[in-house]
Amino acid sequence: DASGPDLGTYGDACEYTNACDPGLFCANAAAVPGCGGASCCTNYCDLSDTEPSADCGGVAGGQECVSAFEEGQALPGLEDVGVCAIPE
Repeated sequence: DASGPDLGTYGDACEYTNACDPGLFCANAAAVPGCGGASCCTNYCDLSDTEPSADCGGVAGGQECVSAFEEGQALPGLEDVGVCAIPE
């Protein structure tokens, strides 16, 4: 986490993959409701949870827990890793 003490939370603008707090990642602005930059921090989520989108900070803005990988491309053991994004 190279975001510093005041940045890197959900919805903060980011430029680099390590610019978000732990548990978050730097996603394209289109994936994060209200993002004010080219990209913003958003959550990872667990597709195996009974309500996987509940961990998404932008549910009210249309975010859902979607697979972090293209269909059939998940690495073994990572099939349930999701990201919070507005579905395309």
